[in-house]
Amino acid sequence: MRYTRNLIAGLSLVALGATGAMADEFLKMSSLQAGSPGYTISTAFINIVQKNTDIKIQLAAGETQTKAMLQGARGQLDIMMSTPFAVFWMENQKAMFAKIEDAPELAGKLRNIISFPLGTIYVVVRADSGIETFADLAGKRVFMGPPGGGAYNIANAMIVSSSGLKAGEDFEVAKLDWSSGSQAFQDGNVDAYLGTGTIPNPLVEQFALGGDLRFLTMTDEAFEKQPAKGLVSLPGFIRQVVDVAPYDGKVVNDGMVETIAMEAALTSHVGVSEETVYAMTKAVLENLDDLHATAPWLASVNKDTLLEGMNLPLHAGTYRYLKEAGFDIPERLVPPEAK
Repeated sequence: MRYTRNLIAGLSLVALGATGAMADEFLKMSSLQAGSPGYTISTAFINIVQKNTDIKIQLAAGETQTKAMLQGARGQLDIMMSTPFAVFWMENQKAMFAKIEDAPELAGKLRNIISFPLGTIYVVVRADSGIETFADLAGKRVFMGPPGGGAYNIANAMIVSSSGLKAGEDFEVAKLDWSSGSQAFQDGNVDAYLGTGTIPNPLVEQFALGGDLRFLTMTDEAFEKQPAKGLVSLPGFIRQVVDVAPYDGKVVNDGMVETIAMEAALTSHVGVSEETVYAMTKAVLENLDDLHATAPWLASVNKDTLLEGMNLPLHAGTYRYLKEAGFDIPERLVPPEAK
């Protein structure tokens, strides 16, 4: 009887050990809303990893970047999206991280896998709304991204620098998540929608099914004013000119639109094993054709650009793979645990 009990106990421990090992291969990932560049690359990443490894990944879409980065650093998520500017704010306890006392410490736990272009920021209105400039947002209802998220801070900088209008005083802020915000714009319940995306943007094309649109454009003067001037000086931001021609006349702007573009990264944390991230990195970088086939803009993610704009160290697993593959890795991206 004692032998039987010991055997059962031993088998239970083995089972628990196996379950723990298996759990390491089931990862939690978050992304921005469906249709966004972050969602597109996240789903492509998952498909490639699950096709070429035994790792399974569960994706939750629609999370704010702020929440996802904090959850990742606390070990509640395994893979999430980060942006260089949000990393800067997190490290320095600014903007949406201002009230998070341990934000700098948490930032030190994040590690990057690959970078990618997040796309351009756009503020879209209906062509017949009478809104032609940022100043015309006075008295209107505006979706600026989920409150507390990175997009909200970007939208605020663009609006303040372009018009001097203050959110909640000069115009109403629609406090919605991404999915609800886009639906509200389509239903006519918000007058302006701020989003991010590639050109052409699938969500904007969807909006255009309900009628012609207009993008609000920034001016040279606006880019020289705070807070926009400070924003474009942050890591991962660039000033960008957008051509509306790909929208086939559904966007009525004359000429180019001046806006802001961003870089981003798929990010993990020190709690995810080196072996797991090594396997994921290897799967993606050895199957880039599959990534590029997902969307035309993903062709810009390649072995020459995958480290661009990063201001977090690489994950130890990614670092190991890149070293083995002969990549030249800047010292600033070498993970402390690999030194």
